Order: sequence, then C-alpha cells, then structure tokens
Amino acid sequence: MKKSIILTVMLSISIIILISCAPEEPGDTGEPPQAVTFTVNTVTNGRPIGGVNLTYEGISIQTNSAGSLVLTFDPAEYTEGTLPETVTITASKKFFVTSSTTFTLSDYTESSTLAEDIEIAPRIFIPDMMGNLGVGRIVAIDDMSGTNRVDLSEIPGYIDSIAENNEIEAKLGKLDAPTAINVDYDNGIIYIFDVESSGNAAGPSNAAFLIRLTDFPTSTSDTLAAADVKIFGPLYISFKSRAAAPSLTAIHQAVITGVDELLTISGNTYSSVELHKLSGMSTGTITVTEAAADTANNLPTSLAPGLTVLPNGKLLLLHDSIGGANEEFLVLDNFADTDTSDFMTNSSPSPGDVDYFALAFRLLVDLDGRWLYTGDVYNSNWHQEGTEMDRIARFNLSSTAANLDRTNYGSEGSGTAQFNEPVLLAVLPDNRLYIQDAANSRLIRIDWTGSGTASGYSAYKPENNAGTADIDESFGFEYFYNAC
Repeated sequence: MKKSIILTVMLSISIIILISCAPEEPGDTGEPPQAVTFTVNTVTNGRPIGGVNLTYEGISIQTNSAGSLVLTFDPAEYTEGTLPETVTITASKKFFVTSSTTFTLSDYTESSTLAEDIEIAPRIFIPDMMGNLGVGRIVAIDDMSGTNRVDLSEIPGYIDSIAENNEIEAKLGKLDAPTAINVDYDNGIIYIFDVESSGNAAGPSNAAFLIRLTDFPTSTSDTLAAADVKIFGPLYISFKSRAAAPSLTAIHQAVITGVDELLTISGNTYSSVELHKLSGMSTGTITVTEAAADTANNLPTSLAPGLTVLPNGKLLLLHDSIGGANEEFLVLDNFADTDTSDFMTNSSPSPGDVDYFALAFRLLVDLDGRWLYTGDVYNSNWHQEGTEMDRIARFNLSSTAANLDRTNYGSEGSGTAQFNEPVLLAVLPDNRLYIQDAANSRLIRIDWTGSGTASGYSAYKPENNAGTADIDESFGFEYFYNAC
C-alpha cells in the first residue's frame, strides 16, 4: 500500500515536471500577449509630410498636419488572440508617389525606440512649352529616372477661345505653351499658366489661361475628369489691346500664398511691372486685384522675372534693369502696401564678374527659409558679345553681409553641374531645388546639405525618339522673356 502511494506521488511529480519543461508554442511567453503601441511618421527626404493616408489590415487612417500618427495593435482584435508577425502599411497622398512599408511587430515589443518612418516622395511636374510634336504638355514623373511618366496635353473643356487665322483645328482643346506650373502639395491643387499665340490682320498677340486642376492622371491609362478642371481666361493680352479684362501683360512667375490665392508678377521690356492677386478660383469665378498704381508704390519699369515670399512674410521682387549693369532685388512690405526698398547693396560689377547678373530668372526660397535661389541665365552683357556663365546664384538669408554671402554654383555647358539657360522650377516638399535646364532640354535636381554644400546632383533627360515613334519623349524646355 505504501509502495503504491509512493509510486503514485512520484508519477504525479514526473508529470508536473514534464509539463513545466515542455517547449512553449511560438509567441507563448507564459503571460497574456500585450498590445503594441508606436508612432508612425510620414516624411519625404526626412521632412514631415502631413495628411498622408495610411492603409493597413483593412484600416484606413490619416496622419496629422505634422505627419504623425500613433498606432496600437491589440491581440484581442485578432481571431487567434495574437499579433501578426508582420504588418504592411501603404502610404498615399494626392500628387505623391504611393509607397509601402513592411515592419515586424516583434521588433517593437523589444525596442525602446517605438517609431516608424515611412518615406513618401512628391511627384515632379514639368511644363514643356515646346511640346509633344508641337503641342504643349505637362510632364509628370515619379522620380529622376522618369518612372511612371505621364504626359498631359489635352484638358477637358479647354477650348481655344482666341483661335484666329493662324490656329489649326487639331490644337483646339489642347495646351499651347504652358510656361509655368504651381503645385499646392498640401491641398492637392495644380495651377497651370498656358500662353497661346495667335494673330490676325491687326497683328500678333499672346493670351494666357489659368487652368486649375484638383487631380492629375496617375498613369498612362488614367484620364482627367472634367469635374477636376476649372478654366479662367484670357488673363492677359500682350502686344495689342483687346476688350478682355484684366490685362496682366506677361506673367513671369506665380507664387501660391493661400489655399485659393496666387500672386503673379508680370511686365515686359517696354511696360511697367505689375503685381496681381488671383483668388476665388475654387468657386469657378476668379477675382483679379492689382496692387496700387506705380506712382504710389514705386514699382520699377520694365521686366520683373521673379517673385517670392521671404520668411518674414514680405515679398521679394527681382527686377531686370534691361541692359544695365545689374538686376535689382526689391522688398515689398506686402501686397497692399508695396513701397519698395533695396534688398542688398549693389556694387555695380562688370559683365563676367562673379556678382554680375545679366539675365536672372525666377526666385525661390528653400523650406527652411535659409537659402534664396535665382537662375543666372546669361552672365554677360546680353546686348553684346560676352562670356556665358550660366549658373545658380544662391544667397544666405541668415547673413548680415551686404551681398548676403552670395555663392555661385555651376558653369556654362551640358555636363554635370553645368547649365545652359537654367530656369528655376520649384522647391518641392522634399526641400530639393528643381531646375529646368532649358537649352539642354533636361531637368536638374540638387540637394544642399545644412552647411550649404551642393550634393545629390541628378538629371533627367529622356532620349529624343521622334524619328522612330509618334511621340517625342524628349523635352523642349523653354521660358518666356520680354513681352511673351
């Protein structure tokens, strides 16, 4: 009897030992599984991007304006009662390239840094006024390799209302010469300025149309819906008078200053500079307001090919003195009070000097408010023979020096870090500078590190296959000067 009891006790102890030593099932820690909470940040080139749609596990949610979102994965929400080993999140936003990131949840149960950065890159939009077999177009690409290229030349509802003697039926409803594009990446709006040349017995003229898009084809099989298009124009007439109003002469640069607001700078060789505010486009009725008369605000005469907003909210105007020794940079307090003042000391350099401008074009400020850029298209006396020094001029806005510690990048040519008529295109949300290298028919992207050292140079120039295909894949970049 005693032996039987002893054997029974020993057997029970052995069973207990075997159970306690049995290998655990995967993920079984002996304790109820815990929820995992961490922060997702949506960024482009390391910079926060807000309003990004995140889709995962059948859920769709959006990051806040700072590009941040806290995610919690609770085992109780899964049928098995355990967390999945991996989760894939797809990030998407209008006018950005959709991307996906797969991460392992177990990494976050063991990590003290509970954050995941998801990179999402802006699409690049390029106005090509030379166009596809003679028709203007907007070219969109995903990256500097030209991935997922989409050409847009026909706009729903866009009829050539200025068609005259020299127009051809095949061009009706299509872009003629899109000279500028402004993309509001935050609010998903694109503004295109299309200039149309026409003529009759009274002489030639140019008329501009503003096209507002709230979408853009995402692939070659995609189309643009009429509901996403609003068309305004003609907005300016050059060379001859017409009944259409208002008359804005030649627009050289537009700046987005609000969800439904643009500022434009215009003028030609023989007329005064004009500053206008365009607003109300979302309603379908545009309002155009002109700044005070020249006699009141001292705006200069002749060409004004550049306009930007400084970090302090004031406007900076680039004025071309036409044949003079220098361009001028003038500060305007704001749109309503446009008394001008000199932006920096003018040392009156000579053609070819490092501080000389002969034909600067467009102004851009980086997203940190530190660097001011302009394209020095032709550094010589452009009325006479001179040395070409095509390059990018950059100014340090945090400097107190008279010339804002200007530095020049690049030289004339077609190689790496060389330009032939560099016209600034944009500073995109990735804080990189994009340049239309006009005469080289290519797009240039430049990164600058925090110290101001140029890095990350890249170029996109597809082959010209017009001789072997119906579509010319090359670019015919151009820019408008004088009274165009």
